[in-house]
Amino acid sequence: MARLAAATIEISEVGPQKFALSVTVDGQRFDCGNYLNRNAAQQAARLFVARKEAERGGNQKKRR
Repeated sequence: MARLAAATIEISEVGPQKFALSVTVDGQRFDCGNYLNRNAAQQAARLFVARKEAERGGNQKKRR
């Protein structure tokens, strides 16, 4: 599976027990919502990047 160019994960604390997640992949920025703790935001970021990698890999399959 092809790896994406380095994905940038940004988690910022926007309030007490509120973290905003943004992920930049291939120059596109995605605002991925708010989370109750940093660990939940990190897990969501990993899943998002994995999904983007899978989408990219699916687009590059050989045609028969």
